[in-house]
Amino acid sequence: MKKKYLYACMVVAIILIVFIGYRNNGQAEVLANQNAVAANSNTNAIEDTDTLIAEHKEVDHEKIAEIKEAEEIKINKQKKLDELKAKVEEFIKDNKDKVGIAYYDLNSSLGFSINGDKTFKAASTVKVPISMATVDLIKEKKLTMDQGVIYSSQDYEDGAGILQGSSRLTKPINISTLIDYSIKYSDNIAVNMLLRTITAEYKYSYIENIVKHTVNRAENESSALDSLEILKKLYFNNDDNEYYKTIIDDMKNTVYHDRIDKYIPQEIVAHKIGDYEDYVNDIGIIYADEPYILTIFTKDTNGDPDELIAKLSKYIYENR
Repeated sequence: MKKKYLYACMVVAIILIVFIGYRNNGQAEVLANQNAVAANSNTNAIEDTDTLIAEHKEVDHEKIAEIKEAEEIKINKQKKLDELKAKVEEFIKDNKDKVGIAYYDLNSSLGFSINGDKTFKAASTVKVPISMATVDLIKEKKLTMDQGVIYSSQDYEDGAGILQGSSRLTKPINISTLIDYSIKYSDNIAVNMLLRTITAEYKYSYIENIVKHTVNRAENESSALDSLEILKKLYFNNDDNEYYKTIIDDMKNTVYHDRIDKYIPQEIVAHKIGDYEDYVNDIGIIYADEPYILTIFTKDTNGDPDELIAKLSKYIYENR
């Protein structure tokens, strides 16, 4: 009986040993398979990472090449502008202290100035920011383009324009018409009616906000660089004011063609002239293949100032 019991125990022990061994072998195999999959996965991950790094380096090299190319183009452009500035200085040498010039390439954002900060009487060039200030108020819904303005005797001014003695002054005139007349015909009465509507205080604040410095509020003054900033705002129109196009179209269709656009294609020039005593000015956006802004202010120049501005504009157009 004892022997049978011992024999049965041995058989059970053998079965348990075989079962445990089989189980362990199975787990080992599964583990080995898992390790193999993990290893393969790690290898693939390493390969994927290497590929991403290589692609990233390739992108970086492309970006670096693009940046270097852009910098080289900019350096060459600035070099060309420096040469142009030297040529312009030579061109105006007899009037160098009597002229303020600012040039700005709208594609590269590069430019130059000569006496750019020097102040001159703005004369009628101020009609551009006054018109801009007016349409900005329209965009803010504080005014409307078809809003009528009644003429007052304080609006009267001799000089440029078509409203002097006009029967139109007996009836309200729409703001849109006043802007057209101010820019196209440089109408002094029209701009005075606009200015009375928006107030002189607002005009000066508006200009100061553009040029980023205080201005002489007792005088109608500007500089080549300040007017450049005003035209940049008009051109780029970052606030997406639909009426800026109206101002630009009026500047393109002005009746005055004796300065910036005299010797270059008139259809590509949007400009505004200004005259006051010995001050003769013109500011414009030139929509050439490479568009640019040119502002020129003069005082008491040697010779004909209109012709000086016209020839200077032509010279810059051909040598830029």
